[in-house]
Amino acid sequence: MLHLYLAGSAHQPRWRVLERACRAWDLSFTAQGKRFDKNAFGPDKSSVQDSGAPVQLLLLPEAIERLSNANLEVKIVRKEASRICLELDVKFYS
Repeated sequence: MLHLYLAGSAHQPRWRVLERACRAWDLSFTAQGKRFDKNAFGPDKSSVQDSGAPVQLLLLPEAIERLSNANLEVKIVRKEASRICLELDVKFYS
């Protein structure tokens, strides 16, 4: 999207795309006489939970393969005469 915008297309990226580009590539630009950079969008909300460790993304089959009982939380939602309704919370992170 950014490439199309810079190439003179009529397309204009949304501000979230510009924010991500400025943060990822340390970009700055001027629009309508105002300068924008990564600080123009406020504090980086994506790094609030950053523990410093790199995040590893898995494909769903790999994530399922790594699941253990520690990743599961089961709650009883409702008990009826012939059945029990459960809520299952699956955490794909450690």
